[in-house]
Amino acid sequence: MEPANLVFCERTGRWAVAWRRAWTLALRGGSGAGRGENRRLRVVETRGVSECRETLAAMPAAFVAIELAPASAGAALELLAEVTAKFRGSAAAVLAQAELAEYEWLARELGAVHFVASPRQLPSLVGVVRRHAQRTPAPELEMRQEIWSRLPWGDGIQRPAIALGSVGNALRGVP
Repeated sequence: MEPANLVFCERTGRWAVAWRRAWTLALRGGSGAGRGENRRLRVVETRGVSECRETLAAMPAAFVAIELAPASAGAALELLAEVTAKFRGSAAAVLAQAELAEYEWLARELGAVHFVASPRQLPSLVGVVRRHAQRTPAPELEMRQEIWSRLPWGDGIQRPAIALGSVGNALRGVP
């Protein structure tokens, strides 16, 4: 199964580190929100608005977490509006510094599905990201790949076709 995509648009990587901690705790059963079939999540970190746009062009159904900082608030809010208007399969959340908590309703009007004003609030985002990942359509697989992905030991690796030798042909009745 193809993992879902979570794209962070932030300058430092602080939110992505805190996210990984919250996601791991949820998978272990801390909140129960991360349990289930969708344990795989590809996290992509971008360090600017233009890099985030390029990443979204390649992953249009990704969940986007946008950092809202005093120095880049205008660009972040423009990106938020663009994500919700241009990339219909995507969803966005805003990760704001505490002093920008009053921007929550503006961010929601621009299309944010969630707003976090502290890394301690990230566990509340786990369930939102998980639901988005569940509604993201899985890529179409060939029948052989589909069967392997559903087996308990199916790790998604394409197995080579086994050539039938003389024993296999004899069992099938082929001379």
